[in-house]
Amino acid sequence: MAYKCGTCGWEGEVVGRQRCMACNRNRTRQWRKDNPDKRKAQKARWLSRRIMRQPDYLVKRRREKAARNPATVRAAWQRRIAWLAQGTATQKDLHDAYALSNGRCVYCGRRVKCRFNHKDPRGFDHIVPRIKGGKHERGNIVVACRRCNEIKSGE
Repeated sequence: MAYKCGTCGWEGEVVGRQRCMACNRNRTRQWRKDNPDKRKAQKARWLSRRIMRQPDYLVKRRREKAARNPATVRAAWQRRIAWLAQGTATQKDLHDAYALSNGRCVYCGRRVKCRFNHKDPRGFDHIVPRIKGGKHERGNIVVACRRCNEIKSGE
């Protein structure tokens, strides 16, 4: 449906409610700036309804926020690098595991493009994961596509 905004003159196709998204966004921002108390009450009502529907929402939100924190991400990466450095797997071990599986994921059989860096082994999976006490050693490494590796994760 063709639409022309009376405020900014934008013309285009719209689906559903007829409005210019840019002007609507600006009106919303201005209303929030002009009515901070109403906005605060609005947010409180939304949050209370959300918590009634999903009681663990705040816990999930806190975890998600922590996961996006650059310091948290950096610390996790450093822990992983330290764990990999403790292992005995070498670049040759990674090449051997790749050759043994013919470059295919051991779980689904898809072709896998691996990174043969023993300090950042992408395309490989640890049979016994780090979280369950697994080591970064030759016998604990297999070729796995990203999808299968993420599905298996800490199992």
